[in-house]
Amino acid sequence: MQVNQWGSVTHAHGVLFSREEQGNDAFIELTRWPVDKLFVNAAPVAAELPDGTPVVFVATTAQYRHSPVYLAYVATSQIGDPAAYHYLTGYDQKGSPVWSSEMAEAKPLRGLENVWAGELSLLYDAPLNSYLLMFRDYSTLTFDLYSSNTPYGPFVGPSTFFPCGTTSSRPGWMQGGWGGCYGGYMLPGYFGADGSDLYFVVSLWDPYTTVLMRMRLSISPSG
Repeated sequence: MQVNQWGSVTHAHGVLFSREEQGNDAFIELTRWPVDKLFVNAAPVAAELPDGTPVVFVATTAQYRHSPVYLAYVATSQIGDPAAYHYLTGYDQKGSPVWSSEMAEAKPLRGLENVWAGELSLLYDAPLNSYLLMFRDYSTLTFDLYSSNTPYGPFVGPSTFFPCGTTSSRPGWMQGGWGGCYGGYMLPGYFGADGSDLYFVVSLWDPYTTVLMRMRLSISPSG
C-alpha cells in the first residue's frame, strides 16, 4: 500500500513489486492500481479454481479501512498484469463462484459486505483443511477471524477477539501510553501438532513496533 493522503479519510493505492533474480535484492515495480480502488490492501494465497486450475487468489479492499472484502484471482505467470485478474461477482445457483474480468463489476465476499476491513491476512491451514481470513473491522473495532474450506467462501464467522485488550482491560505486556493496535498478519507454515495453533503478528502505532502472538483455534477439520 502507498498512501496518497493521510487524514480522517485516508486515500491510498496498491502497488505490486517483484525482486530481481540477479541476486542484488533489488525490487522493481510491476504494476499499481488506482487510488481507493481494489488492492489498497491485499492478501494472496495459492489455491485452485473449482476446475482444478492453480491460481493465486487475492483478498482485497478498496478505500483504506472503510471497505468490505473482495476477492480476485490471477494465474501466477500473469500476476503483474492488471488485465489478467478476474473478480468475484457472486455465486450461481449451485453456489459456485462467478467471475468477471472487469474490476467495476466486483462484489464483496458473501457475509463480508458490511465490514470496514483494515489490513488483511489470508492463508491455508493444511491440517484443518481451512482457509483463514483475518483483519481488524473498523466498524466494530474488533479483530475478526473467518474460516472456509475454499478460498472463495462461504466464510464462517467472525470469531472476534481483542489482542491488545480494550480501554477497560489491557493485557500485561501493553505498557502505559501504548496504543494504535492494527493487523493482524497470520504466519503460514506451522500450525502445531493438530493444526490449531495460529501464530500472527499485530502492529502498534505507539510505539511503532510489532508483537508476535499465538491463539488456539476451535475450528474442526473440513472434509
